[in-house]
Amino acid sequence: MHQAISLSGMLAAVTLGLGLGSATHAQSAQSFPDRPLTLVVPYPAGGSTDAVARLVGEQMSEKLGQSVVVENRPGASGSVAGDYVLRQPADGYTMMLVVSSHTLIDKTLPELSYKPLEDFRGIGTAAYTEFALLGSPESAAPTLNEALEQIRASQDSINWGVVGIVGMGRMAFESFQEAADIKVTSVPYHGSAPLMTALIGGDIDYALDVVGTFVPQIQSGRVIGLAVSGEERLPEIPDVPTFSEAGMPEYSFGMWYGLLVRAETPDAIVNKLSTTLAEVIDMPKVEERLATLQLQPLKLDAQAFDERMAQDSEQFEGLIERAGIAP
Repeated sequence: MHQAISLSGMLAAVTLGLGLGSATHAQSAQSFPDRPLTLVVPYPAGGSTDAVARLVGEQMSEKLGQSVVVENRPGASGSVAGDYVLRQPADGYTMMLVVSSHTLIDKTLPELSYKPLEDFRGIGTAAYTEFALLGSPESAAPTLNEALEQIRASQDSINWGVVGIVGMGRMAFESFQEAADIKVTSVPYHGSAPLMTALIGGDIDYALDVVGTFVPQIQSGRVIGLAVSGEERLPEIPDVPTFSEAGMPEYSFGMWYGLLVRAETPDAIVNKLSTTLAEVIDMPKVEERLATLQLQPLKLDAQAFDERMAQDSEQFEGLIERAGIAP
């Protein structure tokens, strides 16, 4: 004969099960980490993303008491690394360092196997870089206002270099076009190095790119620095005004660096990683090292980072749609 189970008994069993589950998660977070962690980078070794990962990983390792191993898995605009991380357990031991283009990848790769905002969650941000408006000494005007006058007078003959077909460089370009109310021809390049060569040689007239890449060229006069985003001038190139100082306060564009884990990772573990990352970003020696990379510390916690990614994704989706960009 089957014995009837009362509703109160069922509720008690469910409550006990939930309690045991919560206790297990709490105990897991308390002992976390008890083995080495991996920080996956979607780009090759040697770039700024790799440098930030190694800097952050080293300092997080000291604070967590476990090594943080940086693992480069480049390819397919970052999706190779994303696919790899999603195949690992959602336990916080596998993190990924990404830049703002993470919120673009689903709009540029129709065949992408995951959803960047739904399948990942933020730990927090580490750094931020400004963009600079650059001109060729062969053809560009010396100031932002004069450049805009030149561009508006001859939009059909202006060539504007961008890094990538649909990436942060293209988003910076489209955002600038909207702010300045201009429409010029963009010429895509596979990276900042060929873009720089084209700018110096006069193959293109203007470009927008991350400022750190071009500081030596601006200092030497091989490239004209017309304006930088952000609220303050950069000490390395003090003669280059901000967009606001140059007469275009409505334009602002930059790129963040942040850490992610799988979306199913328990809150307690994410919070522990987020707190540790924030402590690392507050360290003076980390700020000093970031400065050598022309980067600024940026400290957003897990929730604020998730909100920022959602905002950026919405902004980029609008830019892509208005510009008529096909993936």
